[in-house]
Amino acid sequence: KSWSHRRRNLENWLNNGVIMGRWTISICISLLGFVGCATVDVNGVKVGEDMWRKDDAEIRRRVAFETHCRPEKITLTLIDTWSGNYPPIAGTVGVNACNKTLVYKRVYGTGWVLNSSGEDR
Repeated sequence: KSWSHRRRNLENWLNNGVIMGRWTISICISLLGFVGCATVDVNGVKVGEDMWRKDDAEIRRRVAFETHCRPEKITLTLIDTWSGNYPPIAGTVGVNACNKTLVYKRVYGTGWVLNSSGEDR
């Protein structure tokens, strides 16, 4: 069935009281938002698994380029998370890569930004 047909059916259900009021719709939409919200423990902090995997891969790619260090020699440490998100997302990540210590911060609308000098340890 086409999207417009499904939309008309939903509108009919709403108008005929099959779905009772806005609260029911809000609850259903909220529950749908939690589908796929698996968390993973990173340094004792639970964060969204899908987002952490993306962040981990992106940071490792950047660090490998910036430090000329192989990805398997890079370790990440979650320093803090952004509050107000469920599941939480990483806000600051510390990195050790080939005797360098770096800190990356998530910047809204930009992504991960290097926030330290990357001096040798």
